[in-house]
Amino acid sequence: YRPATGVDTWPEFNRDLPGVPGIDWKYPGWTKKYELVCEDEGLRENYLLMTELLPAFIGLFASVQSDTAGRIWTFKFWTFGIMVLSFAAAWIEVAWVQVLALSLFIGEEAILVTLFTYIINESCATSSPLRSKAIGFYFAIFATGGILLSCLSWVVQDPQWLYFIVVCLSIAVSIPVQWTCYEPPKQLHKRGKVVGL
Repeated sequence: YRPATGVDTWPEFNRDLPGVPGIDWKYPGWTKKYELVCEDEGLRENYLLMTELLPAFIGLFASVQSDTAGRIWTFKFWTFGIMVLSFAAAWIEVAWVQVLALSLFIGEEAILVTLFTYIINESCATSSPLRSKAIGFYFAIFATGGILLSCLSWVVQDPQWLYFIVVCLSIAVSIPVQWTCYEPPKQLHKRGKVVGL
């Protein structure tokens, strides 16, 4: 909201002017850093839309691509590109660049979730106890990661550092996946890669 003071501009974000209430920032973020308030509401909504639509398209495209190129190859291809761009964007303090990088970064999560679901389903029979345990373990790890990230966002309140730390942690986690996950037998057979079975 805009203070009803007849003043057309907001006061500086780090202090209050006499008689003019400043913004009560509950949490320091990019909205505060890039001053995306009032007349920039449309821009904020566009940025939010970008973080929702772009990951959805990335996840859908990677899912379709993995049917022909392979699950693991698709994961490696997208992970490498997205992580490099996200890491580079951490040093470019421009709002649209960082929102775009964040959208790609969220898209990486969509790829990871989709491909791991495929790998679990294509590696185990529906009635297999291993499948149930793998899905349970997978969701437990996912929930634990969400809790840890929430705690991290409470400790690290600088949005720039928080973004940088999360990208570095994601890179560290994704590296072992390159060698610990294998192409599902069903996918190898479907693509005619009999030698890999």
